[in-house]
Amino acid sequence: MISAVACQAASPASEGSARGGRAVLGAFATLTPSERRILRRWAVAARASGIDTVEDLAARGWPAAFGAAVIGIFRHGRPCADALAVGQDGAWVVACCATGRVSSPTASLADALALVFPSDGLPGCAGELPG
Repeated sequence: MISAVACQAASPASEGSARGGRAVLGAFATLTPSERRILRRWAVAARASGIDTVEDLAARGWPAAFGAAVIGIFRHGRPCADALAVGQDGAWVVACCATGRVSSPTASLADALALVFPSDGLPGCAGELPG
């Protein structure tokens, strides 16, 4: 379960983040090579709309252990993640940190990233996640 507390705990760090679409070695280990490429391309395109960093948060100290990919999505100048993309067992959801809403599962990371920050403008996620 993703909560607003989890979003507040997600703050950028130097290791495991991609700035300007450049992945850090060893980061995003829970993603497939294809998913890493999708994330890198999306991060580059999203920079023009205010996305500053995507960070691998899977290794952070979460309240319960789980084997999932957790990607924090940060806008420029913000201390906490705006959204979390969480993938496990082939399904992805997005949690909007402003509202605490969690999307219905999608079949791919690309689909999950498009839920909150579509390529046509990256609007804020408040009230935008389909339930």
